[in-house]
Amino acid sequence: MPYQTRCVKIQLKPNCLERVREWATTLNESRRDEALATLRDEKVVFEAAFLDHTAEGDFLIYVMKAESFERAKDRIDESMPSAVE
Repeated sequence: MPYQTRCVKIQLKPNCLERVREWATTLNESRRDEALATLRDEKVVFEAAFLDHTAEGDFLIYVMKAESFERAKDRIDESMPSAVE
């Protein structure tokens, strides 16, 4: 089955780097099982996030590979309808 791949570079707001690091730590430690279950439900086969620092500021580089980004979005909508517009 072919997969869809996306990579985005998101500039962080000033002074938010520590919050992003805390978020990553939470996902990798206390909420790891929940995060992995969500990725399975969304049919995500690869996800990675990297931090980058340039003269323009701090950035989050996010890469995701999934069967269908539309299907992944639908799973999110089903699991958290109040959080999705």
